[in-house]
Amino acid sequence: MRKTSLSQVAKELGVSHAALYKYFANKEDLWTSLAFGWLNKELADVFHFDPRPYDSKVMLLHDWLWTLTESKKKAYDANQKMFKLYTTYIDNNPVVLNKHLHELKEKISELLHYSNDIDLSTVLEAFAVFSAPSFAHTWDSHLQERFEDVWKLMLPGLTRLLGEERG
Repeated sequence: MRKTSLSQVAKELGVSHAALYKYFANKEDLWTSLAFGWLNKELADVFHFDPRPYDSKVMLLHDWLWTLTESKKKAYDANQKMFKLYTTYIDNNPVVLNKHLHELKEKISELLHYSNDIDLSTVLEAFAVFSAPSFAHTWDSHLQERFEDVWKLMLPGLTRLLGEERG
């Protein structure tokens, strides 16, 4: 990411440098706000996922993870330059990245009524290849097929974890 001053940002936005400081404490605060604004727009379907049609927590999780995957891929395909700009910023800032991961875990927890943080982190880690920006170059026409292959492998454990074993 090239160095950009707040004065340059203000000029591009058509506002004064001082006006930016009215809303942002510093350049880091501005970048964080821009990055999360972009991310929240791109992941709107993920954060507004409707669990009502689901009787099965396992199927809900499947579809939510696929929505996350699809949303990230659509953002990447729509504008790779913006995707790389914002995701590089997020990935290179541990506090910002942890906030994003925490928001994803909170959403899964809310949807599944499940709160074990380690388990939720493990699920996200297992499917990271489908949503982590560093893997974007692998998101090809076989993405859904690869996603389903991983899902099938994980399904027995997820079924047990979410208490949906058939006896």
